Amino acid sequence: ILPLAPDAFAVRKGDLMVIYAASFQDTKLAERFAASLKEKGLHVDEERSPVDLKMMLVSFGAFPDKAKAEEAAKAAQKAGLETQVTAIAR
Repeated sequence: ILPLAPDAFAVRKGDLMVIYAASFQDTKLAERFAASLKEKGLHVDEERSPVDLKMMLVSFGAFPDKAKAEEAAKAAQKAGLETQVTAIAR
């Protein structure tokens, strides 16, 4: 499953081991992913689970102006990170 779902992991569920392949906030994306696994012959169960979504925000840099911050954000994006430039409330 790892070539199809690199973040998959196994968890004990009762007496069985279950492989969790992915999680999605968008139902349509979840359905498409499940369909792609089914097309490859895998048995797939879809399960809705309420999740209290907590996020950890990571910030970096102390830039002299917005232009320098945006320049650093572009470099971070090229490295695969999602970025958002915001001013620090003082």
